[in-house]
Amino acid sequence: DKDVSVEAFVKFDIPRGEAIRYENVWRELQIGLSKLSPHGKLVIADGSDHEVYIDKPDVIISCLNELI
Repeated sequence: DKDVSVEAFVKFDIPRGEAIRYENVWRELQIGLSKLSPHGKLVIADGSDHEVYIDKPDVIISCLNELI
């Protein structure tokens, strides 16, 4: 989640504007990666940080169910 990541950067004394710019670039790169395959899909787990399996297990389960 972009907002969660920005807040994490701010806690480590990264200026908010710089953190927002970084997250915007990161998001664009992720979108590009998802388009490399015709089956690619970018899933955003709102409210989650790097530990999506802990923060939003329902998102993981939903994605796995789509694969099955």
